[in-house]
Amino acid sequence: MPLSYIENGSIYIFKPEILNIHNNRLGGNIIVYEMQFWQTWEIDTIHEIDLIEFYMKKYKLSQDGRN
Repeated sequence: MPLSYIENGSIYIFKPEILNIHNNRLGGNIIVYEMQFWQTWEIDTIHEIDLIEFYMKKYKLSQDGRN
């Protein structure tokens, strides 16, 4: 399968004029920032806290976020 990427909403950096020109945040120079699988989750609901905690323990992350 070809390599594919998923937008995860972790990082958005854009200039205000991008919104004016394109009417959304996607415009100008768009780049990919690769992240590890366990770094890509977002906590949007209280139910996701347990899932994130499980993976943090599984990967034995230290307080500073390193393995």
